[in-house]
Amino acid sequence: VMMDNTWATPLYFRPLDHGVDISIHAATKYPAGHSDVLLGTVSANEACWKQLYESFCTLGCCSGPDDVYQVLRGLRTMGVRLDHHQRSALAIASWLESQPGVARVLHPALPSHPDHDLWKRDFCGSSGIFSIVLAGGGQREQHAFLDAL
Repeated sequence: VMMDNTWATPLYFRPLDHGVDISIHAATKYPAGHSDVLLGTVSANEACWKQLYESFCTLGCCSGPDDVYQVLRGLRTMGVRLDHHQRSALAIASWLESQPGVARVLHPALPSHPDHDLWKRDFCGSSGIFSIVLAGGGQREQHAFLDAL
């Protein structure tokens, strides 16, 4: 089983502890945190590590030292940034639930989300990314909404 854990980060969900074999993560997002690096990470359990490492060596993959430094710099503040993202996103998502133009807010940390109990069981936090479904309207109203952003 392979999983992209970018949304939760290793701070809020530990995939290998839940039976995932390989976890990938866009380090560009929360770990780096400053929009100045393009990097990803791959973690694997013991059973998959050897093949992953052999592929890494065969392909000659290598991160630049400046990119690694920038991610290490971002890791120092990742917890503080994620906490702020979580609080802000939940406040906005909760507010959006009461807006007449919003049919549904899709954020697993909200009690109204159909998988909220699953999120509560396995995760210890949430990030700043969520979705909404607009109520009614056609393409013109949708474009007006997007143009107003």
